[in-house]
Amino acid sequence: MGNNYLFKGEGISKSFGSTQALKNVTITIKKGEIQGLIGENGSGKSTFSSICAGIQKADSGTMYLEGEKYVPNGSIDAMDKGVSMVVQEQGTVGKITVAANVFFGKETDFVKFGVLNVKKMNQEAKRMLESIGVTEIDPGAVIDTLTFEERKLVELARALYTSPKLWIVDETTTALTVNGREILYKLMQNIRDQGGAVLFISHDIEE
Repeated sequence: MGNNYLFKGEGISKSFGSTQALKNVTITIKKGEIQGLIGENGSGKSTFSSICAGIQKADSGTMYLEGEKYVPNGSIDAMDKGVSMVVQEQGTVGKITVAANVFFGKETDFVKFGVLNVKKMNQEAKRMLESIGVTEIDPGAVIDTLTFEERKLVELARALYTSPKLWIVDETTTALTVNGREILYKLMQNIRDQGGAVLFISHDIEE
């Protein structure tokens, strides 16, 4: 596999009981590329992307990231390895703050001597949100008080916290207004321009 390839999946298959969601799917994603993935509902787009992001395990097949075999042990491990995903459905965790959602699974980054520094976490969450162009969301607010779109914007900040090499965006634009979509498109372009890649899943061919 050439050095220009960031991610490659070979022969990826997945079944749920008698239903085969994926059959021998092979895909190659280059560095500095935004690749679209389109298809009808039920065609396996979300299943494939969730396997890439460590949310589900494939029944068979092999994945590579930057030329090395890639076997994520859950979504947090995938993020640590450089693959982040924004899911189609609601992806935030209820009854905790915005900041806690941004750094979900990464709380230890703000722990010192066994104590969580909430103030520092809120400050860093504010910085992350502002870095993607979001200024109106309070990092200390409970996530349940936010609109669906605002929660999606929080998910964008969380996905980008680890500076992903591959960012998977699964039908996210359906939850966003024009302004939210502009933020998303700009972030996708930034990742591409920095040598990363985006797998963009949409039912909208114009997108």
